[in-house]
Amino acid sequence: MASDKNKNEQINAWLEYRREELLQKQSGNAGPQMLMDTKSLETPQKKFCMLESLKFTEHRMCHIRYSETEFPESYLWKGLMDLVTKQDNFLAKSESFSIKRRVPIYKQFFLDLIAHNGSPNTPTITDQRVIKETMHWLFIDCFLCIEMAKTIPAIWQLPLIDQTALLLNNIILTAVFSKTFYSCVNCPDAETLTLPNGFSPIFFGTFDVPIRVFCESIKCFKDINLCVEEFVLLRAIVLLQHASIDIAPSSHQILQNEIEDFTSILMEYEKTKFGEMMGVKRFAELMYFLIRATKFSIQHRNLVILYMSTTAPQQKVHFSTFMESVVLGIIADETLPDKFL
Repeated sequence: MASDKNKNEQINAWLEYRREELLQKQSGNAGPQMLMDTKSLETPQKKFCMLESLKFTEHRMCHIRYSETEFPESYLWKGLMDLVTKQDNFLAKSESFSIKRRVPIYKQFFLDLIAHNGSPNTPTITDQRVIKETMHWLFIDCFLCIEMAKTIPAIWQLPLIDQTALLLNNIILTAVFSKTFYSCVNCPDAETLTLPNGFSPIFFGTFDVPIRVFCESIKCFKDINLCVEEFVLLRAIVLLQHASIDIAPSSHQILQNEIEDFTSILMEYEKTKFGEMMGVKRFAELMYFLIRATKFSIQHRNLVILYMSTTAPQQKVHFSTFMESVVLGIIADETLPDKFL
C-alpha cells in the first residue's frame, strides 16, 4: 500500500509539474516537445500521464472554444508555417478567456436571416456574414488542434517537412472529429453539426451530401456515446494517422509507436472500466466507429473544398492562407488577401 501511495504521489507531482509548465510556457525556450515527455517514467505511469495530459489539454481547448471572449482576429491572418514553427503555446493563454460561456442563438434566428436575405447562392451581406462566422469556427477548431498537436512529443520528433505533411493531411479531419463530438456533448438535442453560436451549416440546404455530412455523423457519434477519455485518445489517433502520407520511414515509425501507445492506453482503459470481455468488445466497437467517423470527416473536407472552388468565388468570399492550406492539403501562398475568412 505504501508503494502504491508513493507511486500515486509521484504521478501527481509529475502532472502538476507538467501542468504548470504548460501554463507558464510563453516564450517556448524549452520547445513544445517538452510538454508531454514521458520517457523517464515506468510504463503504467507513462500511460496514465499521457492520458491525463490529453485531458488537461482538452480542458484548455474547450475553455477557449466556448468562452464568450472573442477569438483574437490577429491569428486569422497567420499562415500554417507560422503556426507550426511558433514556439509559444497558445493554450497557456487560456486564462485570458472569460469563464462565461457563449450563449447559442436560437435556430429560428438563423433560418429567418437566410429566408429574408435570399438563398446561399445569392451573395447578400447577411449570407456572407453567416458564412464567414461558420468558417471562422472551422479555423478556430483547426487552430486549437494544431496547439493540441504541440503537446504530443512524437510530432515534434519529426523533421519539419514531415510535421507539416502530417498536419496538412490530418488537421481538418481532427478538427471535424472534435466539432462533431462537441455538438453531441454540448447540444444533446442537436440532430446536426452545431457551432458554439448555435449555427449549423445544414441551415443552408437539405441536399443529400450535407445531410450525410452534418446529420448522419452526429447520429454516428451519439450511437457510440464517447466519454472524454475515449474522445481524447481517439482524436490523438486520428491526428497521428500516417499510412497515406509521404514522409520518411523513420517518421512513420515514430508515429506508429505513438499510435500503438495511445491504442494500448485505450484498451487498458476499456478493460478497467468494463472488465476483460466487455472492455475488449467496447474497444472493437470504437475501432469500427473510428473508421466511420474518419469517412464523415473526409466528406466534410470535400464539401468545404467544393464550396471553395465553386460558390465562394461567385460570392467573392476569400479564405485565409491557413484555411486554404489545411483544407486543400497544400502550403498556400502565405500572403495577406484583401479579405479573408
